[in-house]
Amino acid sequence: MDIQKILKAENIEEFKELGKMLEIKYEVQEKLGDRIKIRSRSWEELFSAIQQLKQLLNFQLNEIASSNQLNLPSKNDSNIDYFKTRTDEIIYALIELKGKQRQEKLNITKFCYNNAQYAKKWRNDILKLIHPDKTKHPRAEEAMTLLQELYEGMVQK
Repeated sequence: MDIQKILKAENIEEFKELGKMLEIKYEVQEKLGDRIKIRSRSWEELFSAIQQLKQLLNFQLNEIASSNQLNLPSKNDSNIDYFKTRTDEIIYALIELKGKQRQEKLNITKFCYNNAQYAKKWRNDILKLIHPDKTKHPRAEEAMTLLQELYEGMVQK
């Protein structure tokens, strides 16, 4: 059963067409893990729980999008003058900064560690800027290696 179909169901009838109630419940529960439980004894309760879950996910994604995904300065920011390009700033953050400073500059949040799909998107967005094929920066390879290490730390469980 596909979790995407479950999340896309817009009413209880569509929901029922996907399969048996317990199968749907178990599929969703498997994706949520052991710490979050869905309790339902009817189609209505299950559908309501899924709708609440969708609202939470949409809220989280909207929060992330509104926080300027990589927390990179815009062209109007005054501190952009220190770096010639955004790529230079990202490479500097990866190589020279450590701990909380690096996390803040690269917008590494707990959500990166809790959501492998978001972590992959985060990595790919940075990779587009620092990949040696895209930039002539002399430390691009080193930054790319550090980025991969950060990403692997996020997705390992």
